[in-house]
Amino acid sequence: VVLLVNLLVVRAKEINSKPSGLKFVENKGQWNEAVKYKSEFNRGAVFLEKTGFTFLINHKEDLKNRHSILHEKESNLSKAIMRSHAYKVNFIGANVDALVNGESRCKEYNNYFIGNDQSKWASNVPLFKEIRYHQIYNGIDLLAHSNGDRFKYDFIVKVGVDPSVIALQYEGLNKMHIENGHLVMKTSVGEIRELAPYSYQKIDDQLIEVPCEFKLKNNRVTFLFPNGWNQNYELI
Repeated sequence: VVLLVNLLVVRAKEINSKPSGLKFVENKGQWNEAVKYKSEFNRGAVFLEKTGFTFLINHKEDLKNRHSILHEKESNLSKAIMRSHAYKVNFIGANVDALVNGESRCKEYNNYFIGNDQSKWASNVPLFKEIRYHQIYNGIDLLAHSNGDRFKYDFIVKVGVDPSVIALQYEGLNKMHIENGHLVMKTSVGEIRELAPYSYQKIDDQLIEVPCEFKLKNNRVTFLFPNGWNQNYELI
């Protein structure tokens, strides 16, 4: 099951240069210990935790104003007001001891030397293009990556495993509903969408699409497969 979160101010097709994709930065002590990896996009950031994600979304107009202030001859960032909204996606019933590790390591790295407390400093912090949650549910992996500059995550369901165990609880939203198959989330800084899920199987070297839909009840999201799937093959 492939989930694509549409969080960008500017869509990839509107950018002249080819999108480089998101980078996921490992937490080496520079952030709260609950965070395993973090990735930034031009609307905010996503924090990857053991059993869920936390999204930080910034107001579009505030981002534009800050950009304008930064390009003034005598810029004064104290004039830049930034309104933000955070919400969580919790994986209900997930394995709290699931192994979370980076894949496709990038050549570059980050250093964090902020403030006087050296215990909060971190050097040679690695970046990755993908993060894998091994056995987030029994027989199910989760792969976090990106499509251009949009955050994306896949549930990889092994043969013989029932994907109905996957359940996502959304916390901290003003409101949410399904519209034309997409998950629409209302926040204090605007509307966010998760595009309708796309599911497929690889059978005899061919990608076979498997119809899949969101099911929403009390801010809890699960997945429906109205036509079923071939249970002899892995489901993504």
